[in-house]
Amino acid sequence: LSVDQQEGELKQFSLKETISSVISVVLKSQNKNNVKYDIVGDDVIIENYYEGLNLVFLKLTENAVIHGLRDNLDGKIKVNIEELDDTVIISYFNNGIQIPEEIISRIFDPFVTENKNYGKGLGLGIVYNLIKFKLHGDITCQNVDNGVEFRIELPIKNS
Repeated sequence: LSVDQQEGELKQFSLKETISSVISVVLKSQNKNNVKYDIVGDDVIIENYYEGLNLVFLKLTENAVIHGLRDNLDGKIKVNIEELDDTVIISYFNNGIQIPEEIISRIFDPFVTENKNYGKGLGLGIVYNLIKFKLHGDITCQNVDNGVEFRIELPIKNS
């Protein structure tokens, strides 16, 4: 769970391109041709740890595909990017199965999972630690009417 393992340097990069590339790779590797994705909003260039952000969206997409969208024949992932002053707000939504109420408040804790057959429950703990301690942002998760939404706030320039 250590974020120190995610070495790398601060880089400037496009959020839309980065997120799109990661989602595309995960969907292809998981043979999830039925899952469609859309990235909308501002085309923000941020300065942060590229490798760390890649891993965040890799884990979010793997979780969406493996847990939320596993039985969904019409799976959708929607990402909205909004620049607000010196911050970027990213909404990452999937129309899959909602997270059980008994674990949603602990979803970023290590070893929390709804089904041990699909993993050890470390993915979102890694995501949380990367966002908080390496990328200097914040993340929340909530069930919404037709799926699950993660809300990520990051500085446009990590200092």
